[in-house]
Amino acid sequence: MDWPAFWAATPTHGRADIFYRNYSAMQFLGIDIGTSSTKGVVVDESGRILSRSAVAHCVQSAKAGRVEQDAEKSWWGDSVQVIRSLLTHSAVDREAIAGIGVSGLFPALLLADRVGAPLRPAILYSDNRAFRELVAFNEHFGLNVTNDAVPPKLAWLRTHEPDNFSRAQRFFSSHNYVVYRLTGSYCLDYKVADAMGGLLDRHRLVWGDAVANWAGIRGEDLPALDSEVKIVGSVTEAASEETGLRPGTPVIAGSGDSLLILVSAGAIEQGDVLVSFGSTGWMGFVPHKLEDYFSDPFLINQGSPYSLECYLVALGSALQWYVDEFGLGEVKKIDKGLTSYELHDELAHKVPAGSDGVIVLPYFAGGRNVKSPEPKAGVVYGLTLSHTSAHIYRALLESFGYVVRDALEKLQEKAVNVNRIFCTGGGASSALWRQIVCDITGWPLIFHEGVDPCLGSAYLVGYALSYWDSLNGIKAWLPSEIITLPSSKMQATYEQSYHAYQSLRSVLSDY
Repeated sequence: MDWPAFWAATPTHGRADIFYRNYSAMQFLGIDIGTSSTKGVVVDESGRILSRSAVAHCVQSAKAGRVEQDAEKSWWGDSVQVIRSLLTHSAVDREAIAGIGVSGLFPALLLADRVGAPLRPAILYSDNRAFRELVAFNEHFGLNVTNDAVPPKLAWLRTHEPDNFSRAQRFFSSHNYVVYRLTGSYCLDYKVADAMGGLLDRHRLVWGDAVANWAGIRGEDLPALDSEVKIVGSVTEAASEETGLRPGTPVIAGSGDSLLILVSAGAIEQGDVLVSFGSTGWMGFVPHKLEDYFSDPFLINQGSPYSLECYLVALGSALQWYVDEFGLGEVKKIDKGLTSYELHDELAHKVPAGSDGVIVLPYFAGGRNVKSPEPKAGVVYGLTLSHTSAHIYRALLESFGYVVRDALEKLQEKAVNVNRIFCTGGGASSALWRQIVCDITGWPLIFHEGVDPCLGSAYLVGYALSYWDSLNGIKAWLPSEIITLPSSKMQATYEQSYHAYQSLRSVLSDY
């Protein structure tokens, strides 16, 4: 079969039966580019994971406030390595891979030349170098965007790296750079375009000329905009040689990791809430069914696909920093046969709720809350000589519970109906942490072990190809629910600690 010709001639929605009669054993490949690793899965129609792979990478922080990543190595190079590893599994057949979906950290900013060659390392969402430009940008447009916005970073590059800036003719985030390298298609989904910070004209779903002009770039140099579930191209011969993928394999536009983790966690219904215990910590609310958003991307004007209700730039990364720099030693980890986090969990479990008065404000890399002021640095308050390392560790865990509770209260003040709360991310695998957040908020938490954005990307490929006519099928792919229920006794105990956290946060919000 001539695959590229077949896909060019065949509509993808409602015509999947034609394809699947020709090739019945379907497999779907999902890739996710994270801050600390690139991961991938190959999944069959039933949701059985046939192969997993991951490659760790790191960020570059040569100066305070600057966070960069080597896109050629960490985004594309690691994706190639992951894909090649996935294809080596005996259950994976590259001829059976129906399509590929890619997600990734966002918003990021990679300057590239006309052929897509990077001109410098990519600037990540957590980079804070462009604070002055951010203030000027917000004042000029009457906006209140935060430090992850891209236009101020473009303005910074125009001033401080004029040679690189003048040569730039392509502007990428992480996932669409990999899509570009796979297919040659220069495009971006609406969700990540909207997250760039004012660049997207929401009402017309086109790039806004005024913001682009302020940043010093031409709208014609920005990527074409399309739906996350649109097939935007197929694997080129060059990409096939690098990755081992079949030439002509369809690739969807994909999106940022947060949208795909909503799909992976099953948080797809109106009123669902997702709490992410990841390197960053955040809570998103789904105001409309995700399926409705994919059909009508103009729902972005009503907060779809999700509204971000709280966002901590450093959550899991702050926990890792504490464990590495101030936690227990390597010898004790070996003696107990536990990871460092498991050992700290075990000790923190013995500390009373409220950590004997220790309160943490978890803004170690700043916050991204435009709705109310937040402290600009992390704070550990209430320490006495009687406290231990375990007290501080538990207080770090509790601090996220306070942030989430505050966000839930503000959400409910809007008179919206919260349906269910799902949790995800590496930290959510800690039963202690889930219980703490559950007790502080008073809400049950639903957790599916081991899901990540790769699974959501793989499912969206089948959805884009009309193999499934609904997002509900993802539920059959998910592991059994683990439901954490709140303790009324612990809720009462946490009331005082929560109000102490709120008071301290209020006092320090201007510092």
